[in-house]
Amino acid sequence: MAVSSSILVVDSVYSPADQLLSFADTNTLLTAASKVEQGFLHFWTTEVPTVILGLNDKRLPKLADGLDDLTAHGYQYFLRNSGGLAVISDPGVLNVSLIFHEDQPLGVDAGYEIMTSLIQDSFPELDIKAFEISDSYCPGTYDLSVNGQKIAGIAQRRTKNAISLMLYLGVTGNQLARGETIRSFYDAADADYSEGQFPLVNPNVMTTLNDLNPALGSVSIAKERILAELQRQQAVAPLAQGQEFVTSTEYLAEQQKALRQMKLRNQVLIKEEP
Repeated sequence: MAVSSSILVVDSVYSPADQLLSFADTNTLLTAASKVEQGFLHFWTTEVPTVILGLNDKRLPKLADGLDDLTAHGYQYFLRNSGGLAVISDPGVLNVSLIFHEDQPLGVDAGYEIMTSLIQDSFPELDIKAFEISDSYCPGTYDLSVNGQKIAGIAQRRTKNAISLMLYLGVTGNQLARGETIRSFYDAADADYSEGQFPLVNPNVMTTLNDLNPALGSVSIAKERILAELQRQQAVAPLAQGQEFVTSTEYLAEQQKALRQMKLRNQVLIKEEP
């Protein structure tokens, strides 16, 4: 899988104060990839439990009540700039974005297959399948599961000349509690489950790498596995080059533009004072 001349690796941990930077960085890297034949592998986690809402969640009849419920459960939250539904990020969930320039646009399924194959090949001891787990949170055709329990979900974001393949991977932590949190959020927000617009979440249908195989039960091991597999397929630049790229003056200027867009998008979640 040669996606560009080389891959720069970026590794980020976002605090609550900087949580919007997670998707601002995705957009900035996507913009960079659209201009040049440069690929990126972006690993990121959040310092604290955070619910990342999808654009569809804005339609919830009692969204404010759902947000209050997340706060009561000890969760931060924000709205990402892509479709889909709510997912959870915390120190035990690894987010992975593979971002690269496209000379010829990939089909949607072809994009999903790239990320699916990368994860399957990174964890060969697990029999990872791709199919929808309809009662998981944020279900999709390319949910990744082992023994029928979901461990990861994949999404895509595209510009004219570039694509970002985005995955969240449950590595360790209490996945049952994560599922219960999203189920409670949708209940509190008065989600209509009858039309299939929002999932009636069954917390038992998701699991983590740690629960499947404790030898895989750390984010650092997961990153090592994925990076090693990508290096087997593709030229990967030294880690320091990725850090140098994202601290450059040009990058930081573009990042601030993307951050302003994220802040505008998230104004819909700001509650008016009584």
